[in-house]
Amino acid sequence: MSVRINAVPAKTGNISDSTKLVTEDANDETNKTRAVKLPDIAPWVYALSDEDSPLFEGIKYITEAAPYTRTIKDVVISLKNAPVGDIILVGVTKESGVNTNIFTDFILSNLVQIDAGEFTSDTSSSPITIVVPIWEKGRRILFDIDYAQDGFSSGLKVAVFS
Repeated sequence: MSVRINAVPAKTGNISDSTKLVTEDANDETNKTRAVKLPDIAPWVYALSDEDSPLFEGIKYITEAAPYTRTIKDVVISLKNAPVGDIILVGVTKESGVNTNIFTDFILSNLVQIDAGEFTSDTSSSPITIVVPIWEKGRRILFDIDYAQDGFSSGLKVAVFS
């Protein structure tokens, strides 16, 4: 007997924070569907660099606007290659209004930091504080690599959890 499980997003308003799982048995023509509670925090991950080129400082726009209003619960940055002898700092701001192209609303009170020799901000000596957790529908987000001087770090990704 083989069983295949397909994860299908639940319709809005039908099963909050859940996914519908359809279990298919190759020997049974009936499909059984059940709702399963998923974790409350789901990440949206953005690549800010390629995997192999050294990081450089500057602004990286994410031009995909939020498709719905989200509450940001955490922001984590990670690297393929850890910084050697230096830190990486990334700023996160959101657009001040839909289609304004002005990014003045700081989501965090400080920059997200990866310490020397580390691969993720989860172990940072400078933890983040979220001050503006709401990311409204239609607004874009901006990531700014504020400090990257080691010449070795690469593969920067940002995960925004909501």
